[in-house]
Order: sequence, then C-alpha cells, then structure tokens
Amino acid sequence: MAQRYMHLGTDLSNIGISLEGSQARVLVQSNPAFQPSRQQMDSMLYAMLRTLQSLGVQQLVAHLPAPQADVLKRHYRQLFKVPIQFNSAQECYQLSFPRIELSRALDWEATDIGRLARRERRLIRNHDSHDWAGSVMLLLPVLLRRGDASIERCATLLALSSRSLQRRLADEGQPFSRLLEQCRRRLCMEYLAAGYASETVALLIGYRQTGQFFRSYRRWFGHSPGDFQRAQAVA
Repeated sequence: MAQRYMHLGTDLSNIGISLEGSQARVLVQSNPAFQPSRQQMDSMLYAMLRTLQSLGVQQLVAHLPAPQADVLKRHYRQLFKVPIQFNSAQECYQLSFPRIELSRALDWEATDIGRLARRERRLIRNHDSHDWAGSVMLLLPVLLRRGDASIERCATLLALSSRSLQRRLADEGQPFSRLLEQCRRRLCMEYLAAGYASETVALLIGYRQTGQFFRSYRRWFGHSPGDFQRAQAVA
C-alpha cells in the first residue's frame, strides 16, 4: 500500500521508494525546471511522513539538508517528531525505515475508511490509467468488518456509479465477486493465524452464518478451520 501511494509526481517534485538491503527509502526529488523552495520541499517530505505514519509505518528517520542556523534544527525536530539526520547535500530529502515495515499488516479495525477513500480518489485524479481492482481490494477489508462490502458502497467511496465501477473492473478482467472472494480468503487466514475463533472470523469477513464460512473455507483450502487451528497449536 505504501508503494501504491508513494509513486507520485507533481510539477515541483517526484516521489518514489527505493529498496536497499534491509532499508527502504522514500525519496523526494525536486524538479529543476520549477526550482521549488526549501519550504515547499520540507512540506512535501512532511506530507510523506504523515502518510506513512497513517499507514502504520514505524521507525521512521527523516533526512534533510542542514539549515543555515543551528537553532532551526530544534524547530524541525519539534515539527517532524521523528529522528532527523541533517545532511550538507541540498537535494537530501528522504525518509528511511526498515524494509520489513512494507510487509506490516494494516490494522483494519483502526482504519479510517473515509481517509482511505480520499487517498484513492486523489490517486485516481493524478493518474490517467488507474488500478480499479487495487482500490476495491484496499476498501474491502474495512467494509467487510462493517458488514457493508458491496460494489455500491465501494463505488460511492470512489465517487462513481456502481455500473461505472463494474465496467472498469470488467475491463481489467477482475469482476467484483472474484475480488470479494480473494479478499475473504486472504483475510480469513490472517485472522485465524492471529487466534480469532472461527465464528468471529466468519463475521469479520462478512458471513452472516458460520456454516457459509465453513463451506467456503473447505472449498478454498480442502480442510476445516478447526484443522488449521489444531495444526497451529501443534506447531
């Protein structure tokens, strides 16, 4: 998800992720044609910091050009509230963190669906070719917990009609029903591995009856949720 939002560009700068060994870096590189000011670059890096924090990324370190006055370093630390490494290079605008953070599971229970939808709508506006199936797969885990995982709800959050969303998904070869099943299958394994009871998992992935969940699980994996939990206990 972080990579989905970081590969962005504006007239002032380009933003992307680089992976180096065990470290990941978000790079904010200025566009020489527009010569953004120091304040604009600072603001863009701060916006990236807040976005990553909202996605659950931790252990962030900010890398910034050293200000002319040392007293300003204290103000930067008060604003960013993460460790800062000041560098003599004027183009040093980066955020670094352990690469494993990119694999961190999102805390769907605490996710603000409105904020998630706003990010997706911004992504849609900024790209001519949009990954509509990706948007739906981001919204579904939150909607499933709320018992509201319908194509109509997804379409409303993405600011288009359900018919338009259905058509865009069909163009990508990813019908909504297939995405819903893929999401349920992935989430049920995450919840079971986390120790949730089968009855709770059924509700969390949008099944009103536990029997429906058991039938789907056996069709997906060829055994029962209880078999999986017993194997986990032995391991």
